[in-house]
Amino acid sequence: DVVYLAAAADAKVGGDLYDATITEHGIRLIIGDVRGKGLGAVEVAADVLGMYREIAHEVHTLAELARRLDAGLSRRWGEHEEFVTALLVEIDPEAGRLTVYSCGHPPAILVSADGRVQVLEVPAPAPPLGMLTLGDGSGASRTLSFRPNDQLLLYTDGVTEARDQRRAFYPLDERLAALGGAAPLLPALRDDLLRHVGAPLDDDAALLLIR
Repeated sequence: DVVYLAAAADAKVGGDLYDATITEHGIRLIIGDVRGKGLGAVEVAADVLGMYREIAHEVHTLAELARRLDAGLSRRWGEHEEFVTALLVEIDPEAGRLTVYSCGHPPAILVSADGRVQVLEVPAPAPPLGMLTLGDGSGASRTLSFRPNDQLLLYTDGVTEARDQRRAFYPLDERLAALGGAAPLLPALRDDLLRHVGAPLDDDAALLLIR
């Protein structure tokens, strides 16, 4: 399930991107956010998605997928110094396992079947795509179990940086825990976020929920 909330009409459109693909390596997902606004960011987002859809079926690991996306982004957009925070995910339904690989993106959140909420921080995120070679990706990955009725939430920082009238950020993991077993969860979360802000969002926000 996906919820995409566009920024207020007078705010500049952002470059949030997401996709899910079934490959021979498992179900692969990407969520990302271009560090820029306007039509340029939209163009970069579309380009990254196009590359992802090509490469996701070819490579064996998420680290290699990140490396190939980084190389493509640098080749096409390097002179503009564009970069993209991204989270790559691979789910093996047979083994009941998921792997996340972070390129400087907000961490995924696992909502267990019993309602427990776990923020999936990795030991050390890699730099964003377009800057990957500036850092070390050895700590950017994490693998854990993913059981029937568990849910995985991916999102962009338009969610966690949404502020209320007192300028307080939206506390996503707290609100997820409070919403508990709300069904369906994503519409409940969207409504809760919009109530928190009480006005159109300043930035695009994407929420992707995998069960």
